[in-house]
Amino acid sequence: MKKIIQLFVLSAVIGGLFIQAVPNANSKATIDIAKSTVKWVGKKIMYSHNGTVDVKSGSIITSKGRITGGEFILDMNTIKCLDIEDAGKNANLVGHLKNADFFDVTNHPTAKLVVKKIGAIKDGVQPLTCDLTIKGITNSVSFPAKVSFNGKIVTATANFSIDRTLWDIRYGSDKFVDNLGDKAIKNEIDFDVTIVSK
Repeated sequence: MKKIIQLFVLSAVIGGLFIQAVPNANSKATIDIAKSTVKWVGKKIMYSHNGTVDVKSGSIITSKGRITGGEFILDMNTIKCLDIEDAGKNANLVGHLKNADFFDVTNHPTAKLVVKKIGAIKDGVQPLTCDLTIKGITNSVSFPAKVSFNGKIVTATANFSIDRTLWDIRYGSDKFVDNLGDKAIKNEIDFDVTIVSK
């Protein structure tokens, strides 16, 4: 009887150590930058431009079929415009987006999105609140993300908009310049994001 009790206690201790070693069963995966995309749309009164910016690095943390954390770095030097066919005009726009009027890429070569708060997942959709840092300025953004799992590969997609002026991107904004008319650039930038893990 004494040996049985000792065996039971030993099993309980080993089991407790195992539970402590994996307290939340979190799984951290590196982002597949070749399959992850960030698309943007900026608008004026009469027309818009769209393009992409590359994901430089990142990781996503999941547990029990939902996102529990993550951090994604964007390479602002890779900003592209996809809708202007003329090479010279395309280069002029991209150059302007990279200069101090917009993203000031020389001084701020990366942007960062960090998952800070998570909501309950329902029908494959999970509310996320993230810290978005652009030009060294951090603001909170919230949006629903569609999350799917294919074995160990996680895919998260989301669409959201930001008010660029909160990140000190004021060029062409009617918040700060009067009488711009149809030359005004809308303050909202729309993003279509797909993050895929390795």
